[in-house]
Amino acid sequence: MKQRMSLLLEHNVISQIAFDATMRAVGILTIEWNVKEDSEQFQMAMTHFARAIDRVLQSNPIVEGLDSEILKEMQDDDVFSDIVSMNNQLCSASGVPEIPETEISFLLSNLYAIKLSVS
Repeated sequence: MKQRMSLLLEHNVISQIAFDATMRAVGILTIEWNVKEDSEQFQMAMTHFARAIDRVLQSNPIVEGLDSEILKEMQDDDVFSDIVSMNNQLCSASGVPEIPETEISFLLSNLYAIKLSVS
């Protein structure tokens, strides 16, 4: 994962702040959820996380969040409270003071997919 993020940083796809935040998120998820770093779902989610951090820092977050029906389906799942808890932990560790709900909805979606893949 570090190699992938380093490559994105080297090519100015993500910022140093996004890199650092993502590496903290990787550490948290691999320890707390036992996620394997070579998982394609995990790599995609962490890439999206890094890009979301940069969009927020550049005051250019996505305008529309996740489809409300998909969000509702996740909210109805028993694991959703775990997803929200982890999302809060990762967002706090990111160092970004406020992440808009539109971005949060996609972060939740990625975490939901990761959680299902490790359950």
